[in-house]
Amino acid sequence: LRRKWIGRFLRYRLVPGLLQYLTVPFFLLLVYYTLFGPDTNNLGNVIAWSLLWPFLLLSVFVSARSFCAYCPISAVTEVLTLGRKTFLSLPRFVKKYGIWIGIAVYISVFWIEHVTEAFVNTRVTGMVFLAISGGAVLTTLFFGKRIWCIHICPLGSMLGGLAALSVTELRANGTVCVWQCENRPCLRENNCPMGLHPSSERTRHDCILCLNCVRKCKQRSVHLDLLRPHERVLASDSWDLSRTVFVVFLIGSVIVSQSLKWLEGEHAFASLNLLGFHLQAHWKYFLIGVSLSACYAALIFLASRTKLYSEWLKTFISAGRAYLPMAFIGLFNLYFGQFILQANQIPRLSAGLLGIDSIARLQQPGFVMTFLPFVPPFLTIAAGMLSMYLLRKLRNQDRVPSPSYERHQLIVFMTSVVFLLVL
Repeated sequence: LRRKWIGRFLRYRLVPGLLQYLTVPFFLLLVYYTLFGPDTNNLGNVIAWSLLWPFLLLSVFVSARSFCAYCPISAVTEVLTLGRKTFLSLPRFVKKYGIWIGIAVYISVFWIEHVTEAFVNTRVTGMVFLAISGGAVLTTLFFGKRIWCIHICPLGSMLGGLAALSVTELRANGTVCVWQCENRPCLRENNCPMGLHPSSERTRHDCILCLNCVRKCKQRSVHLDLLRPHERVLASDSWDLSRTVFVVFLIGSVIVSQSLKWLEGEHAFASLNLLGFHLQAHWKYFLIGVSLSACYAALIFLASRTKLYSEWLKTFISAGRAYLPMAFIGLFNLYFGQFILQANQIPRLSAGLLGIDSIARLQQPGFVMTFLPFVPPFLTIAAGMLSMYLLRKLRNQDRVPSPSYERHQLIVFMTSVVFLLVL
């Protein structure tokens, strides 16, 4: 922000909100086309899984939770609150356990997408979009704007859970805020949609970089920092049990979903018929997937074992930070795999939608495919090395016991190997 042209641009009142004029019509068209477009070779479905998801995860790495600042769903729901000043009080249960609700909803949506094969099932994709939008609309109508975003939104829970890996961080000089600021304009009149002070630790996970506080602060206390990913992870004092549970559960979900898919392709499920179930039954697949994901989380918890339970839990929470790179790369590689498989269909499907049959019939060039498949293994190895590095740092910083440290090293190594096999 000290560079004049950057500071002037970011303090412009329509940054980044102007992007909503693009994301809202794009999202509405996406929902409409996935619900009412063709069942197969649906351009909206291909864009959703091969472009939208990789973009979201890349945006987390570059600019933390900034997508929420121009999220089309929040833009639509905020229109519903115009002119309204009174809403129902949010239940205390939601205030206290909102982050756990968001995590549970995200993991549930993740497995619903996989058991229903949403990657190729266009109607499921549209219904997921519609369900999330409907939840946001109802929550906003009853309890006010941004309540869905702060407490329940599954997408926001995912973005906030991974935001500690971002290279961008918005912070404020606490000394300036305490001694020079008199009326706190960054918090007055609901200037921050997430209810945060820029010096708060929660900004590491919940700040959406709307930049309202940057524009309102006359003392120029607020600043944007560029950090190396591990610096932000190690410096996070707001990391708690919910963050660790989300990270390890996410890794378990990625491993289990892709391993089951890989084993199914290898016809390894024949022996499972002895157990009396078939993965074609969606609800059984859902229960199996969630249960096996919970087993991975339990493995991480057991690896943190110490003599005292309080130290055991503390070690589990601390070690969870080291698994964050693996969770991020696992999820990214999953959707990047869809980009490799489906993105080359976008020009052909777009041309067909526009009625340019000559282009639609052209075979798409495959030269890009020669190097893209090497990206996921490279990222997996890099994430494994970063997790090992974080473990070593956390061992000294949080005094992780040596036995737990060695067990977590082994789990990170084995997780990397499994990722290399199934992603």
